[in-house]
Amino acid sequence: MPAIGAQMSTFARNLRNTVGGLSPLTKEKLLLPVIARKLLAEFIGVTVFVGGIVGIVANGSPLAGIAIPITLGMMILLLGSVSGAHLNPAVTLYFIAKKGIKTDEAILYILAQLAGGLVGAWLGGLYSGVSSLQLNLGDIKNGQFLSEVVATAGLVWIIGALVQNKQGHLIAPSVAAWLIAAGTFTTTGAVANPAVTLGLMFTGGTVQAVGANQGLFFVLAQVVGVLVALLGVTFVTGGGLKAAKAKKKK
Repeated sequence: MPAIGAQMSTFARNLRNTVGGLSPLTKEKLLLPVIARKLLAEFIGVTVFVGGIVGIVANGSPLAGIAIPITLGMMILLLGSVSGAHLNPAVTLYFIAKKGIKTDEAILYILAQLAGGLVGAWLGGLYSGVSSLQLNLGDIKNGQFLSEVVATAGLVWIIGALVQNKQGHLIAPSVAAWLIAAGTFTTTGAVANPAVTLGLMFTGGTVQAVGANQGLFFVLAQVVGVLVALLGVTFVTGGGLKAAKAKKKK
């Protein structure tokens, strides 16, 4: 074992020296294009998050209500410097409305997030020994539409307010804290994410599955939640339209 450790240390040192000796231009060529890295970050973040949801719930963990939000929080911390770690089409829609991201780039973000939702559902199934995606059937239940409006509005509003106040470093713990709280008082467990909704629609008859019709209503509720968050950021925590216009002039 000591010999293996010494070899690994030597390898790491040689690799560091090799990379350190490269010119800035060569290093830049070795990196993926910026947009590719952003999309990969969005895809990986959502994949890990949805896979975590499916795996955690399938295992019947008593800490599911904490473990799931922490998983998302860690992905935000890990990938925030790459893509902004939206990891949620609802968040991306908000930033489209606030002109914080170009529309064409936002569309690619959403596609990457939705793909991550499907792959994450498949990955989570593998954790439980299920290797296929199965569309679940089921209708929305009482209180679930409102639950998703509130959960999504709160989530996006918190993110929007923190970005507006230049407190981005608080987003990861704040998002995790909100999902822990909202998960306890909503009847949906605070999905608040169309990409997660899509993934859960393909988890068959498992405990965490979302029905096809149910999922469509979830997504509609989440879009409404984004609109509520926009109003909240603009007129409540943002000081209204006059304040927004004053910031633009500056």
